[in-house]
Amino acid sequence: MKKKLIASLLAAFMAVSVFAGCSDDKKDSKKKDKDKKEETEETEETEESEETEESEEPSESETDETEPDTDGTSVKTKLFTIKYDDSVWTYNEEDDLYETDSNSKIAFSIPDPEDEEGGSLVRVYIDADIEEPYNFRDELYSLGFDEYEYAENDAYDKVNVGGVDFLYYENDWGSEIKYIARVEGAGETIIIDFYGEIDNYKKDIDALVDGITFNVTDTGNVDGPWYWNGEPIAKEDLSAAIGSFTVETHQLKMDTPNCTHETFDHYVQIAGDKLYILSEDNLKIYGYDGQALTFIEEIALDKTYTDLCKGADGKLYMSSFMNGVSVIEDGKITGELEGDIDHLATSPDGTWGISYFGSDDCYKVTFTDTEVVQGDALAFPEFTSLSSLYITENSIIVYGSDDTTDMIAVYDLNGDLKFKTDATTDSDSYGFGSVTYAAETANGYIVFDGNMREIFFFDLNGEMIGVLDDAAMFDTHYPWMASSCKDDEGNIVTVMTEERDDKSSDECIAFTVKGF
Repeated sequence: MKKKLIASLLAAFMAVSVFAGCSDDKKDSKKKDKDKKEETEETEETEESEETEESEEPSESETDETEPDTDGTSVKTKLFTIKYDDSVWTYNEEDDLYETDSNSKIAFSIPDPEDEEGGSLVRVYIDADIEEPYNFRDELYSLGFDEYEYAENDAYDKVNVGGVDFLYYENDWGSEIKYIARVEGAGETIIIDFYGEIDNYKKDIDALVDGITFNVTDTGNVDGPWYWNGEPIAKEDLSAAIGSFTVETHQLKMDTPNCTHETFDHYVQIAGDKLYILSEDNLKIYGYDGQALTFIEEIALDKTYTDLCKGADGKLYMSSFMNGVSVIEDGKITGELEGDIDHLATSPDGTWGISYFGSDDCYKVTFTDTEVVQGDALAFPEFTSLSSLYITENSIIVYGSDDTTDMIAVYDLNGDLKFKTDATTDSDSYGFGSVTYAAETANGYIVFDGNMREIFFFDLNGEMIGVLDDAAMFDTHYPWMASSCKDDEGNIVTVMTEERDDKSSDECIAFTVKGF
């Protein structure tokens, strides 16, 4: 079952199209928004026209394709012109050219003659976009360039293409070449992205690059600050009423801001006087006193982890999907536990846990000094798919779907159902979007929904007390509420990513939540 599902996920991932459109419904409008979405509109279809005399200049909005000449075939857009060999590269004007007043985008392919479905041996996307600098900075980071070294020390060699200086990137597998540039005065980001059988077609790729000329206009634009010059997020203490309770929040300000390019995957846990924030292959450690966070250390990890859980005796466990468990003790990685672990949730005392993947692939686990021991299988029949799971002193809280509705179900520790809820009401709630944390308190259950940017409150019988949005509780404007845990006093500590007001960075910030 697990292998089939993983294969399906991989197949779906490979089917991504760069120019795919999107649609939104009421819930999807609040779906994960890691990339800043842009509204684009297709230009009217361009018509082929014969070459005009030199004195007849095309209007600024025209996009025309000239007849082939001895140097190749030309396509002219608002922001660049490209000459290409049409015996090598193919281009379909209707499907492969998109243009607005501020964006010119085109795709070319070297077709695969053996692929009856029209596949490509090499494909390239050329995208010139007058926009804010933040997508370019994300590209820098994702390709492994150091932002500070790039901006402050001009540390990287550049390649001139069509009058613009580009950073050059080629991946280790020989399947992608990418040129990226930011022309600050024009407020323009330009990306040229080749992928496919790169090594076999280097000569054709180089010839296409040589045929590009960019039309860049300096408008005097000045980009916003980089993250090291930006203003860290600072929030005042807040209180908000929910039912008969008053919920209080306090920002745990960091002496070293946690600037990030990762929106969603931050995981938090507390052990003793230290707070840990895991972000895939990076672990940051802070001193924690309930009021602020003092940076101690950052550890680069050699693999990607998907969960950070409590263990017994002050230990923490970092689990990597189907790849064992790493043990953290007092800020150090001290060992590895063998075992076939999917996602992992542990009990509050850390002595046992649940490995889960889908609704029919869950089992109880215990821990020794060397391995994770698989125990009895667990069944949660209310779900056909399971997204997250949380263990409290008295309950197992499961979030997932029955194929039609997102819901939470609360079970006792023997697996017997206490209640389930989809959190929909006529006036207050559209239901769950993407639950990132759920906990049991003396007064009921609290549920954080990163997608809806809302916090749900239920009594011990599962009746909804009410809902508060992120603005009411934290004075934030559109954060992703990524992860939460409890400290030794039972207070909830939550981390979220929020864009700074000056747009210099997304920042991972932390709060305590008390009063429910």
